[in-house]
Amino acid sequence: ATGVSTRRHAMLPAFAFLALLPPAFRVGAETHKDGTCITGGTCKIAAGLEDLRIPALSYLRASPRKTERPMGAKFRNFLREDLTLYWDNGTPEGTYSGIIQALAGTSTLTYEGHSFIFKKQSGEVVVRLTMRKGQAIYVIPPEDPTVKETAFYKKTMDEMTFLEKYYADNGTPWLAYYPRDKPILPIWEASFLGQQHRLESEIGHLSCDPSSSSKQCSSRSSEITLTVISQKPRVFLVEHLLSEFELANILEMGKKTVRRSTVGQGKGSYTSNTRTSRTGWLARKSSPIIDHVFRRFADVPMPIPKPTHQRTTSSRNSTLNCQR
Repeated sequence: ATGVSTRRHAMLPAFAFLALLPPAFRVGAETHKDGTCITGGTCKIAAGLEDLRIPALSYLRASPRKTERPMGAKFRNFLREDLTLYWDNGTPEGTYSGIIQALAGTSTLTYEGHSFIFKKQSGEVVVRLTMRKGQAIYVIPPEDPTVKETAFYKKTMDEMTFLEKYYADNGTPWLAYYPRDKPILPIWEASFLGQQHRLESEIGHLSCDPSSSSKQCSSRSSEITLTVISQKPRVFLVEHLLSEFELANILEMGKKTVRRSTVGQGKGSYTSNTRTSRTGWLARKSSPIIDHVFRRFADVPMPIPKPTHQRTTSSRNSTLNCQR
């Protein structure tokens, strides 16, 4: 699904893209061709994002602000009774945050240092858990020893072991589902900041609604440029991914779709003053225009054969000898 936003952006499998309205500054455009260097040419490496001098990205900071760090937390209840979850907002009663069923789990987005209180239906406090950096799973341990023999308990223990090792090895939390198959989708090269890949999609840009117009609404093809603006995580700036007509159509449909965001999952979801945003989702089948856009998006994560890049020195400000 594609979220509604005022920027032209899409989150596609395997890596991240930013597609913004203004054209991006093309680093070394005279020495690049089809995402590689012209044979025998050299390419200067940007030392940091600021060296790319892309005005549309000027709001990004080289280092994060010193504030509460957001994180995802998973709670697992191994008691044989439902528990009520409260976020500790500094008041005696706290903020109601839903029910976590017996021998089940839930998850939430929160911040390091925040605390949650779990109570029985009688009001008795079972445990208070404070969010810690690098810890993703928080367990209410079982009172019944037989619970430790259940598949749910064993899977949770395996997941905790994996998450702890992943964080220790990489210094960043695992954000995907567990277990998860290895990625099979291709990934564009990100050898240096400013590296560009150019591709042509057979799905042209729309200038009108093809289902309600007799004139030619789509260009024959669309040219798309991906510029590397981060290597780890791998992030690309995508130029001209949407036309002005497509963007206006998505925004118009989005206005009819957004609703007050809820907290919790499924039947247990509810509105809360801890989340006051509005959210909307546009499925691929929402309209022929959205389907057309989805088909163009699908062309983006399909790399051409990998070019060969050879560094001449180990310095961050070195040049690359790029050979086809």
